Amino acid sequence: MTGDHEAGPASGLSRHPFAPEAVARAGARRLAELFVDATRWGGWQAQQAIVTRWEELRAGAIEWAGATGDREPPHAPACLEMDTGIADFGVTDARDPERIETVVDLFTRAGDTARALDLEHLLAVGLDGDAVRGDMLLDRTRACGGARVLVTALSRTRIDGGDPDAARARLAELRALGIDVMSEPMTRMRMGRAVLGLGAAFDGILDLPDPVDACLLDDEFPALRAARA
Repeated sequence: MTGDHEAGPASGLSRHPFAPEAVARAGARRLAELFVDATRWGGWQAQQAIVTRWEELRAGAIEWAGATGDREPPHAPACLEMDTGIADFGVTDARDPERIETVVDLFTRAGDTARALDLEHLLAVGLDGDAVRGDMLLDRTRACGGARVLVTALSRTRIDGGDPDAARARLAELRALGIDVMSEPMTRMRMGRAVLGLGAAFDGILDLPDPVDACLLDDEFPALRAARA
């Protein structure tokens, strides 16, 4: 993880129904759940503990997920790989293509084609700078993915910052996904980021905080709220 994390409490553990010992004991599935909680409520220190625990479990969990024929086991390792260092917190130069390809394989094994496509889109756009392949993968994601993956792909797909019509069209597509306070938490966070990512293009079009607030609960995602402010 990189970047400043001054927003929110010094330790978010008081906002969580778990203690450091719970992180130390957690397996991959529970660790993935704890990471979402820490992200939602500003537990930066908890996030760091989860990342450390995941690095301890990573090799064995991925090997086990690859060996089993079940679809469920690959999901937790894939989500941990994606959320702790690939999609949400790693700067482009720090992203490891091999780790991304590992997650693509895990989601494919789990039968989650849409999320695999989303990360292939990340490889094309975020690392290779291949806009043509990126557009093709975005179209495939639109065809088979729901709001959870499409909002992430859209957030990394640039539009002309000086084109108000393109900004309006992107906002309309984001709103058409139907993401609101009842949606899955990480999907709502990514919706907020996608909207804020278009901030410069929205000058004179609308007040940006409104569509962000519409998908957040009170005190949720303090880092996102700080970025909005």
